[in-house]
Amino acid sequence: AAALLSQMAPYWVAYDNQFVFTKPVNHIGVPRVRPGGRGFSTSGHFNLGPDEAWVVTLRPLGAASMGFQLTDPWGVAYDYVERTSSLNDAQAKPNADGSYTFVISARDPGVYNWLDPEGHAAGLFAVRWQSLPSNAVPTDAIQDSKVVPLVQLKQVLPAGARLVTPAERKAQLAERTASYIRRLTE
Repeated sequence: AAALLSQMAPYWVAYDNQFVFTKPVNHIGVPRVRPGGRGFSTSGHFNLGPDEAWVVTLRPLGAASMGFQLTDPWGVAYDYVERTSSLNDAQAKPNADGSYTFVISARDPGVYNWLDPEGHAAGLFAVRWQSLPSNAVPTDAIQDSKVVPLVQLKQVLPAGARLVTPAERKAQLAERTASYIRRLTE
């Protein structure tokens, strides 16, 4: 294990420094076509002030599955069982036009599709579109992306974006945990 770790750690540090942290911060680029027909993906890094939110709207492009995940700056997944550090299209709520708007911020902004970085200001992100129709085009995947002050968040959300009360967030997290437990036991 120690020998394997001594090989893996330098590889991933070099990878992140060369392919992730060289990208602009709080920017989501056009996805790449994944080898072997595995869909599209894009990644990068975020760094937000305590009173900022990064608002990202994605088109699902007919994918069988689309997911958005946050990790810490070293690529270690945040808690995904009892927190919304990742959401897929089955867990998130779509906008009226079928797109999905995700909000990344250190604290809960009261938006259903909040990606929770566990209070951290910075980290990495990855987005994947899996099992796409043959006519899907990567340049159509990103609808909008912007960093805004939290106080202006509701002004930039699409009409009808699902907001939540603290009680609704608690119910969302309880369902998330129950779903995870079902996957492990059934």
